[in-house]
Amino acid sequence: MSESITFKHTLTEADFVSAYRAYVRSKRSWWITWALMFGLAPGMYVFMSYGGIPQRHSLAVALFLGAMYGALFWWSFSVHPRRAARSSPFLNVEMEVTVSSEGLKWQSILAKGEAGWAAYIGGLESADHFLLFGGKNLYYLYPKRGISTPEAMEKLRALLRAHVPNFATKRSGDAKPAS
Repeated sequence: MSESITFKHTLTEADFVSAYRAYVRSKRSWWITWALMFGLAPGMYVFMSYGGIPQRHSLAVALFLGAMYGALFWWSFSVHPRRAARSSPFLNVEMEVTVSSEGLKWQSILAKGEAGWAAYIGGLESADHFLLFGGKNLYYLYPKRGISTPEAMEKLRALLRAHVPNFATKRSGDAKPAS
């Protein structure tokens, strides 16, 4: 496939937040961490209740832990990605991306570069974005709104499926990379 697809986009704060959430939810360790954390509060209540500690104290500890985990969850999914987006130099900067059988090329007023397909270890398609993984905890964000036609979207998906290992397509919300 020698045909290339070119599209332009400008990243918004909402793009950063949405892509961050899709990326984090795609990691298996995220689900395990939060299940353990939220299970700890009721677990501590039961442990303390049966350990001879007065029930009002064990309930207070469980409520405190639950509130702390809730606050941490809210911060990690709301405050943290917004702060990261606001500090990005690419926020509100127009970028042009060209995808071909050789790889990706991009340019903006801030940067210009290219990468062959071997630079990507995986990727996923969320409801609004394509994310390409360049390493552990490193991903590149490409909003779908810059792609002009359904035919161009299908060509892009075909290129990504053909060249990016473990590329997952799941458009109904949060995507998970293939194992």
